[in-house]
Amino acid sequence: MEYAQVGVTIWRVGHGHSKGLAQVGEEQERLDTNAPYTNGDTIRLIIESATTGYMYIVDQEEYSDGSYSPAMLVFPTLKTRKGNNLIEAWSQVEVPAYPAVWRFQPRELEEGEVRKVQVAEVLTIVVSPKALVDSARIGDKQLALNKGEFEGWRKEPQRPVQQFDVENLLGQITKSRILEQVGSEGATEDEFVTQTIYQVAKRVANPIIVTVPLRFKTSAASAGKN
Repeated sequence: MEYAQVGVTIWRVGHGHSKGLAQVGEEQERLDTNAPYTNGDTIRLIIESATTGYMYIVDQEEYSDGSYSPAMLVFPTLKTRKGNNLIEAWSQVEVPAYPAVWRFQPRELEEGEVRKVQVAEVLTIVVSPKALVDSARIGDKQLALNKGEFEGWRKEPQRPVQQFDVENLLGQITKSRILEQVGSEGATEDEFVTQTIYQVAKRVANPIIVTVPLRFKTSAASAGKN
């Protein structure tokens, strides 16, 4: 067994009057990973792994009856790092890459599907020593994983995940910027301190798997992320 860890920082990205999301100067707020979300919220994540490997992020909607939507691979895509999901240890990866954001809104239903009451958007972060998805399947859009594919990644048991949070930086307001701007005028090291560390014991050959549920406020229970 070995101990592995993944760091996650979630930023709520503000529109700032009439400014577009791609416009320089937009503000972002550092969030507690347990913060509630509402329809229309826009977020961006910074993820850091202590281990070199292939990173994947899977998105599922969680419903009030305990069920989940089909698994969607939201990272990698060709729009972020040109599809390159091999990350070096301790390097920070911005998902989606600036200036893009993820927005919470209802997903489109399949024909005949009835909308359920959604209580959370669940992100599963996977860092694997080997590639899990053929690069030929990766495109500009999110990828619907085949039935049983995601479950296969999680078949090996791992011990409970320990969570450690940095509390003194919560609510920090900064200007959105690309990661490479750290150290430049107006950028501080604090902006790039990881908010939450997830630590887990696992077998050496197994992937690191961390689940991050993004809970909705009661009034936003029908929302989804796009």
